[in-house]
Amino acid sequence: TGGSANRIEKVAKYLDKVDEIIGSKRKHVTVHGSYKGVPITASNTGMGSASVSATVPEMIEACNSPKMTILRIGTCGAFRNYMEIGDFIITQDVDRAESTSDKIMPRKGLFRKRYEAIADELMMAKLLCNAQRNKETFQQAYVGKTRVTDDIYFDALRSKYILTGVPQKGIPEVSARKLKKLQKKYAKLLGVSMEFSVYCALRDKYNLFFDKKIEVGNLLAVSDVV
Repeated sequence: TGGSANRIEKVAKYLDKVDEIIGSKRKHVTVHGSYKGVPITASNTGMGSASVSATVPEMIEACNSPKMTILRIGTCGAFRNYMEIGDFIITQDVDRAESTSDKIMPRKGLFRKRYEAIADELMMAKLLCNAQRNKETFQQAYVGKTRVTDDIYFDALRSKYILTGVPQKGIPEVSARKLKKLQKKYAKLLGVSMEFSVYCALRDKYNLFFDKKIEVGNLLAVSDVV
């Protein structure tokens, strides 16, 4: 899965066989095909956590097998100044700054503690292996925690304030003590995007309550440095 229809059309070019390409008036594209004998469906989700919560369940419900591997491919802003545009980030777990995943896997009734969105270990290992094998010489691949927000523009300004300590227009300033605490938290984050925590929540919801066996992973390309 990916956010844009163009990304899905590019995926289709790498398949060994394309059986069907379905378009819609809402600019959603779904491709059915196979790669090395493995059935592949690629579909775009649109932008943001709410859009993922509307599209990915339809993909899960449409699959006639309980076993699914769902890979998100997308872009992100990097938080580390040693990263370059084009580098890969593979999500290990998520700092959730959106509310959609809380509605899917709420704290009360299911868990005593706040829900943690964590990628599948096998998916992380496979993504890292393939990223290192296929990357260009100028690219690097990193694995770690990423942030997911549903307010990408002002969250980016807030993140820039936290990372640099330089006040940003429209972003409330905090005390030096709180800023230091936030900087300690952000030191563990590699980058920010808008969707993957909902993939994790949907996986856990379907696996726990609907007898599915879903694995999820997240491969991001750095598009800018915050």
